[in-house]
Amino acid sequence: MTFSSTPRATATRGHAPSPPREWEPVHRGLDRAAARHPGRPAVVAAARSLTFRGLRARSDALARLLHARGAAPETTVGLCLPRTADLPVGLFGILKSGAAYVPLDPAHPEERLRFLAADCGMTTVLTHSSAAGRLPGPLRDRALYLDTLDLDADAAAGPPEVDLRPGHPAYVVYTSGSTGRPKGVQITHGALTAFLERLRGAGIVRREAARVGWNASVSFDASVQQWIRACAGDTLVLLPEALRTDPAALARFLREQRVTDLDITPSHLRPLVEHLTPAPEAGPLTLLVGGEAVDPDLWQDLAALRASGAAVAHNLYGPTECTVDATAAPVEARHAPHLGAPLPGVGLYLLDPALRPVPDGEAGEICLTGTGLARGYLGRPALTAARFVPDPFAADGARLYRTGDLARRRPDGTLAYLGRLDDQIKLRGFRIEPGEIEAVLARHPLVAGSVVVRRDDVPAAPALVAYCRNEPSARQRADEEDLDAWVRRHLPDHMVPAAYVVLDSFPLNASGKVDRAALPRPEPRTSGASDRTAAHVAPTGPYEELVARAWCEVLGVAEVGADEDFFRIGGNSLLAIRVAARVRRATGLAIPMSTVFANSRLRALAAHLERTAHGQGHADDAAKGDARTNDACANDACKGDARTNDARKNDASKGDACANDGGENDERDDDTVEGMA
Repeated sequence: MTFSSTPRATATRGHAPSPPREWEPVHRGLDRAAARHPGRPAVVAAARSLTFRGLRARSDALARLLHARGAAPETTVGLCLPRTADLPVGLFGILKSGAAYVPLDPAHPEERLRFLAADCGMTTVLTHSSAAGRLPGPLRDRALYLDTLDLDADAAAGPPEVDLRPGHPAYVVYTSGSTGRPKGVQITHGALTAFLERLRGAGIVRREAARVGWNASVSFDASVQQWIRACAGDTLVLLPEALRTDPAALARFLREQRVTDLDITPSHLRPLVEHLTPAPEAGPLTLLVGGEAVDPDLWQDLAALRASGAAVAHNLYGPTECTVDATAAPVEARHAPHLGAPLPGVGLYLLDPALRPVPDGEAGEICLTGTGLARGYLGRPALTAARFVPDPFAADGARLYRTGDLARRRPDGTLAYLGRLDDQIKLRGFRIEPGEIEAVLARHPLVAGSVVVRRDDVPAAPALVAYCRNEPSARQRADEEDLDAWVRRHLPDHMVPAAYVVLDSFPLNASGKVDRAALPRPEPRTSGASDRTAAHVAPTGPYEELVARAWCEVLGVAEVGADEDFFRIGGNSLLAIRVAARVRRATGLAIPMSTVFANSRLRALAAHLERTAHGQGHADDAAKGDARTNDACANDACKGDARTNDARKNDASKGDACANDGGENDERDDDTVEGMA
């Protein structure tokens, strides 16, 4: 990396990547890998895996089908597939057809799915028959069901002929919008190719074959950094959904599957750290940490993993508009958390509001340049012009992206992240514009106005809290459950507040604006009274009392009954991890997350614990551990991805582990291996 810094300017530019050969789209790398290593596993999934030869043949066949249906450059195809070997087939098939893929999550509200399809002019939705019932009618009419297609016939025909240019969109990812509706970020094929070269130049993509965990949802742009590794000849190991909320099982899976690289958010990583141990025969796990800021405690924990030989972590930073990652920093104990240096080919400036460089040590907005910039926001020219501006330091007409993130250069040269210029919130890797949530709440008949903030002093912190001003003319008062149901009908789970506070008026500051610092902390819930189907029954016996204490602590409630359901009184996957951690620390019993989901009623979970304790000779541990529960777990910060309660419960029934895939260099004749993983 080269740095230029004077007392009056702060600018950093990554070293230039090697001059590229004649431009080619990234999926050509997949074709080269298939030619060089046809029998190497390309995708390892729970029920079926694919070799590189098989992935190339099936994606080529799908591309021909899509092309025949009108897929071409400047068109979009919806991608709505489960986490199976079909997912990369669908993704690469769309790219090879020339169209841009648009991720669709069937768990999202129907209104949002309809909006995305209409906003991008989607003509085809590539999906699976298992997801058909969760798609709105208009999208089902455009559906192509991948699991019903015969992609093995005429496998040698190759992909369709497509006049693909670097400026054509490769994918459109929708992020939260401050105006109340999501905005589509268009990333081009040229930016994707440049991104892969950046990863190579930074040493993230290495010469030796790697086994890369596919962890992120395809709706999250971090997934691009994961699936693109197949274009470098690396094997993709799809993480089963059920393991993503079970740290112990996930660590075991990573060892069994010999995963070498894992991209993960800090929230998801935090409960996993204690389960990562050195594996001398395999070498340290490479952790690519991004999506949100790494706090000092986690930074030091990751530095300790490096010292132990268990893992080597890199802190990655980059907005969606710059093709996933723009900077990288090794996580080392000698430094406080920092963003590192730009990846090759990326320019980074710290600028004031007039786009002038700020002196070292002063706060400035992070502004990025380079070949990874998005084409812009789909159908939003004014917003595109406001965020993607002419680069004042370039004479070639290049653009500069204003991220809205603040940072400053420290005396040791590292770049410290300071937060946002606006109200945007980063939560568990998701970018959330409070204005979009506030716009939904404003349509509720009992709400006259709302403010959504992030709070760190509530259960499952950090979490969203919505403050709603009651409609004065309304005959009744809005309640939390009604507001929650309203928001869930319109927004995806990661945008649903953890708590709602209804006020008659908002506190105001001297300028007449809402004083966010004066908004009250949500009152602890007394219990899920309206959700009860039976009279309150107090917990009895050491195991019920142990579970009750753990539930009260993580849920922030005063009491719970023996017949309460954890997920009906505010529980979620994040809080379930905390419950399991408290039980383990108090009793020594390690319970799988699937057990917490399967035994969601307090009495059932306590009975399971008691049976397990007797079977392992820990019958008295519940009573002995009571005093340890509060202190040992007070700072337990187990965080992860959140989804709907039903989805969380269903995850428990899915498979937990994958078997060995048969080896990196297994030149087997069959391209699809049933039961491999």
